[in-house]
Amino acid sequence: MRQKTRTVVLSQTDRHQLESWAQAQFTPQQVAVASRILLKAADGKQDREIADELKVNRHIVTLWRKRFRKKGIDCLWEIQAGAAPKASYYAGKVTDIVTAPRSLPTPKIARAVVLSQADRHQLESLVRAQFTPHQVVLRCCILLMAAAGKRNKEIVDKLNVNRHTVELWRKRFRTRGLDCVCKTESGRGRKACYDEGKVAAIVTATLETKPTGSAQWSCRTMARAQKVSPSTVNRVWQEYNLKLHRTSSFKLSRDIKSLEKLTDLVGLYLNPPDRSLVLCIDKERQIPALDRTRRGLRLKQGRWGTFAPDYNRRTSLFRELEILQGKVIGKCFPRHRHPEFLRFLRRLDDEFPDKLKLHLVLDTDGTHQHPKVQSWLEHHPRFTLHFIPTNSSWLNQLEWWFEELRQKAVHVRSFVSVPELREVVAQFLTTWNEAPRPFVWTATVEKIRRLKS
Repeated sequence: MRQKTRTVVLSQTDRHQLESWAQAQFTPQQVAVASRILLKAADGKQDREIADELKVNRHIVTLWRKRFRKKGIDCLWEIQAGAAPKASYYAGKVTDIVTAPRSLPTPKIARAVVLSQADRHQLESLVRAQFTPHQVVLRCCILLMAAAGKRNKEIVDKLNVNRHTVELWRKRFRTRGLDCVCKTESGRGRKACYDEGKVAAIVTATLETKPTGSAQWSCRTMARAQKVSPSTVNRVWQEYNLKLHRTSSFKLSRDIKSLEKLTDLVGLYLNPPDRSLVLCIDKERQIPALDRTRRGLRLKQGRWGTFAPDYNRRTSLFRELEILQGKVIGKCFPRHRHPEFLRFLRRLDDEFPDKLKLHLVLDTDGTHQHPKVQSWLEHHPRFTLHFIPTNSSWLNQLEWWFEELRQKAVHVRSFVSVPELREVVAQFLTTWNEAPRPFVWTATVEKIRRLKS
């Protein structure tokens, strides 16, 4: 009875390795033939068909089937006992030197790099990214070409790198994975020209001293003082996060009840009372709507608009901001006194229904605390006043709306008369109330105190 041949089963990695050995230029003939035998056997061909196609003995095909099932793909590079010529073959041919049997040379054929879908996507994104360092891009290209089945020589010719570099990153990826691509080994790169003492001297001089005749250091003045290059000073400042060109202003409130008022206002913004309306009231004294001393140039293609820096101030403005919907009620007055403020309060009284309680947020101006104003508020108990601390106008949300008015309506325009200014402000107010945008307060008292400290 004829014995049935067992099929050779190859994994994807083994098949890829055998194909590379079968096609490689410098693979030994024995290994190349064995690779072709196993590939055809894995395709389901019989021993006789393989022997006829490759012109080898049928017993050799059977032998490689058996060896592969027992030892795997590594058996292709093993030299079997008795396969090499015996030492007696050379006896008498060389009298002084007895030549030992030599095994077949083992070429350095790189093992295939296997990438998962996630690793391949990560490498491709690093290659496409705009700010990826060049050395990282080069490593990613090496691994992608190796995963595509390219030999080391092809990668070297394509990327113009050293062959040992390709071998190194194949090995590192197999042992460490994808994380090694973006890491630089310790000891690599240019060595520091200055020791830690010089770096500490630069940092200490920056923080604790000032140059003669100047308020702060620059890269060049510090470089001359420390006898280093300006780029060295710049690198040290970047490393220690020293930003001499940036400053911020602050002003602490002198109000002894500042914390109490802050808590009251923040609670009013975050949790307003039921059946009540919160209104922010503020005035813009001498609103910076300016009559320019010289006519500016209009905006045109290739040139921005211009305006003169000096001006004449025109008028004052009372405004009220409704927190819930962001609507604004305003009135322009030529002066800022308690009669104008009372007129504005009467308008608010007429504007909103009687059933609503009105909570007014305003500053501690003398106009707001005038005896006549206090007397009027006593006869209108639905008005409750909440004063912001001194030097804390940023707590009044109406300040944000005034900034919108300055930037969008009056910043670069010129006004030759007060009626013209009032018309522009009224037009901006009408446009705003057609689609009002409320300012949402999110900061808590703890967050504000933490930022101020």
